[in-house]
Amino acid sequence: MFTVPLKEPHTTTDISSALEEWLCRDNDDPNIVSSNPNLAESLSTLKRCRSLAVPSTPPSLSSATFRADLHAYHACLLAAESSGFPVSDDSNGTYKLSLKWSCAFEKGKKISRSNLRFERLAILFNAASCESYVAAVEERNTEAGLKRACHSFQVSAGMYQEILNLTSGGLPGATADLSKEGLEMVRDLTLAQAQACVYEKAVGSKKGDKTKGVKASVLSKIAQATADFYSVALTKCKGKSLSRQLDPSWSQNLQSQSLCFNAAANYWEAVNLHQVASATGAGYGAEIARLTMAENFCEQAVMFGKKSNLDTATTETLRDTVNERQEEAIKDNQTVYLEPVPKTNSLSPIKGATLVKPLPIPPSLTDLPPTIPPLFPDLLPKVARGALSRYNKTINENLNLAASSISDADKSARASLARINLPQSLEAHLAGDGLPPAVWEKVSHAQSMQPRATLSSLNSAIAAASTKCRALITAAAATLDGQLRSEREFKEKNGKYEPEVRVERQQEEMRRQIEHYRHLLDNARASDQVVAKNLQSEGTKASFGLLDKTKIMLDTEMPSKDPGSALADKINTTQLQTALMDLTQLMAVRAAALKHFQDAASKYNISQSLSVVPTVPAPTSVDYDKVANEALAKFDEVQIDIQTNIDSQQGLLSRIFEENGKFQSGRKSDATTQLREAFVKKVEGAVETFKSLHEQLVEGKNFYESIVQRLVQLSNTATDQKLMMEMWHDDYLSDVQYRQRTVSQEETDAALAKALAEEGSIDDKRREKEAQERADAAFAASLMASDEQEAENAQLASQIMGEDEEKEKEKAGPPAAAAADGSVSSMLSNWWNGTGTEAPKTGLSQPLTMNQYPAAAPPPPSTASSNSSTHLMASSAYSGSGDGPPLPTGGPPPPVFRDQRSSSYEPPSMGGGGAVVPPPGAPPPSFDAAMAQMGGGGRTAPPPPQAVKADEGKVKQLATMGFQQEAIRVALEHHNNDLEQAMNELLSG
Repeated sequence: MFTVPLKEPHTTTDISSALEEWLCRDNDDPNIVSSNPNLAESLSTLKRCRSLAVPSTPPSLSSATFRADLHAYHACLLAAESSGFPVSDDSNGTYKLSLKWSCAFEKGKKISRSNLRFERLAILFNAASCESYVAAVEERNTEAGLKRACHSFQVSAGMYQEILNLTSGGLPGATADLSKEGLEMVRDLTLAQAQACVYEKAVGSKKGDKTKGVKASVLSKIAQATADFYSVALTKCKGKSLSRQLDPSWSQNLQSQSLCFNAAANYWEAVNLHQVASATGAGYGAEIARLTMAENFCEQAVMFGKKSNLDTATTETLRDTVNERQEEAIKDNQTVYLEPVPKTNSLSPIKGATLVKPLPIPPSLTDLPPTIPPLFPDLLPKVARGALSRYNKTINENLNLAASSISDADKSARASLARINLPQSLEAHLAGDGLPPAVWEKVSHAQSMQPRATLSSLNSAIAAASTKCRALITAAAATLDGQLRSEREFKEKNGKYEPEVRVERQQEEMRRQIEHYRHLLDNARASDQVVAKNLQSEGTKASFGLLDKTKIMLDTEMPSKDPGSALADKINTTQLQTALMDLTQLMAVRAAALKHFQDAASKYNISQSLSVVPTVPAPTSVDYDKVANEALAKFDEVQIDIQTNIDSQQGLLSRIFEENGKFQSGRKSDATTQLREAFVKKVEGAVETFKSLHEQLVEGKNFYESIVQRLVQLSNTATDQKLMMEMWHDDYLSDVQYRQRTVSQEETDAALAKALAEEGSIDDKRREKEAQERADAAFAASLMASDEQEAENAQLASQIMGEDEEKEKEKAGPPAAAAADGSVSSMLSNWWNGTGTEAPKTGLSQPLTMNQYPAAAPPPPSTASSNSSTHLMASSAYSGSGDGPPLPTGGPPPPVFRDQRSSSYEPPSMGGGGAVVPPPGAPPPSFDAAMAQMGGGGRTAPPPPQAVKADEGKVKQLATMGFQQEAIRVALEHHNNDLEQAMNELLSG
């Protein structure tokens, strides 16, 4: 039994991230997954199921767990398709979905697509392959095992049929396994093996007794249907689209199985004909012809199997069974039934009985298992998704507006304070010796991130990513250029070649994308150079030097207060400190309000609200918009609070400016305070420099990570297009070569046929004349032998009869119808020449030859007297000496028989009384039993003529001209391996 290999996947694909990106883009909501736990959980489940169905190590096909994982993942993909995920390739490459699978027939050939339907087809193909493996290894020595194997093969065929249905007859541009011919081939193969299981079960029902169980006629039809399935699969396998991809062992095994089941079909039909003949008394000749066909198929299967290094033991056993029955049937027919044996090419084809079909795919492939919750339950109908999209767009705009307003207000406040050197001047004034605690906290946080190592690592990663992206761009462009160059060279060499799609047209979109990405990379490189330059600047190095220092070192560098200064006692900073604290509190309140707004918006399940809209009557976009607007209104209050907070900031800043004026007027006379403020500002500047560089490098790294996957997909698509073009080239060249071979073979065959026909027509008359002369000579010799035998009989009669009887015979005179000399030779001569006694009415005007004598015509009547012991037997090339026993008076003419490979008839000589033909319904006697029924006396019948065996060398010679081998063998055997005569018969039809 055959098993279909698995498709091999590219296991590193992150399907959940790609689909999340698609969801965000399709819904215009970058937070749709993060804000919807059900969606996030569904994507996680999909990713987990893929890891089980597409393991990194080769799976065990017999594992029930692996098959269950395949079915579960297929059900997940089906649920994703039903929820609106993409089922066609994303030509714009706007999300990172790249699914790559190798061909099951050619592991080196891979193809990638960017849609879930392609993934589902590959999983369904593997599920079907696993099902065929389970069926093939099933224990078929029991009826239950045969039933399971048959069912699994039909389920496998149903899965392949489902792929054909989903792709409308094959996936365009796919590898051979997902092409129309490839899918039909594996479907018919699995159906053939299912039908073979039915045949095994039916044969097993007989338990060695041909009269029990399933009728032989039904067995013949089941076997023929099996052979037909294998033949159809073989035709697909040898087609131009598969023959180059498949290993030769596929077609070898399919052809061997087809021949074997054709042999079995003819054998069981022979058994059926024997049973019918036993009941009706007619049909033994047809039985022999069927056995001959079975023998021919067996011989072909054995020869082909040995040539292809296949196991032929079972076929040889069938051949031995056929040969044994064939010998027995021939002997019975030659000695008892004497029926003509029709030519094998005149037999009607056996009509197969198909008892299998592709079964519907099992529910486990469509229904999620109990362990997996419903996937993507919150994805809405398309009419509702418009309202969802508008809601998401509006809420995101409101969130962005609130965040932007708060950010602008915060920046404005900090800038206003920085212009008057707050809060650094106040911190430096209030702090004792050493760096103010708030400033050290900022430095400590920066040091925890290891500024030098972090920035250096990010910069190296960006450089490597940039190089990789440019290499991918270059590779993709080179692939396209190579494809275009190869196409032009191929068209120059093959002027009549017309591709299905012009390569230039096919590459337009990809070249546009390449230029787009190249432009983005050029801009990114310019930004990278600016950042790299800043990293190496003297100011950045000085900032890193400050950030490398410990708190003790910074406290030491911080200018100390002048002990003799009484500035701290003279200046009252309480109001200024209070105003600054109020500003800080104001900023904290609006930040908290924004956080509350963001949290509330993310937690609010708008999809759930839209999903509960009454469906009767059918809701419209207006109904869904109403729900969305009500949801937006829930966030009006927090937005008003944020705006009120921002509006109150300006009054607080005015207060701070006023108090700061008083503070600054009192501290101008203290030089130490000025130095301390400058040092604090320098340290905080170092922290800000690191934060700015870090943000820029992280942004650059994220950019390259987002673009590299798209460029990989772009490069893979370019490679796939090149492989597809090469396949088109190979197909075109194969077609051209096939047409050239066909034309050349037809010309050769026509020339050979013409030469043989001309040579045969010249020699026809000569061969006919020579055959006529040989027949005449044989006939004359037989007449002479009859004369001599008649003379001997007369002499013997004279010796036995007394003198009185001799005198009476002399008085009576010669018989009225006898010739003058009374000899048989003279009498037959008169018949021949048309004188004397009237010749028998044969309807012929020429002397009878071996090929002209009517098969069932009686011999000429005897002319001996009624009391003579001599009776006439027809003497010819058929019957030898013709001195057999007397025939019953007035009885039927001698029965005739025909060899199973010849159309010529020959009446046998028999013992006394002739053959005893059994009544209808009697079983055929064995050869010995038939001889015992012949009666005593006389000589036994001569052995039947040896059948001529067709010369295999001449069979192959004629087969090259397109004739069927069965017809060739019949013609050669009929003409004693005469090549020219056989050729004439085949040409004459």
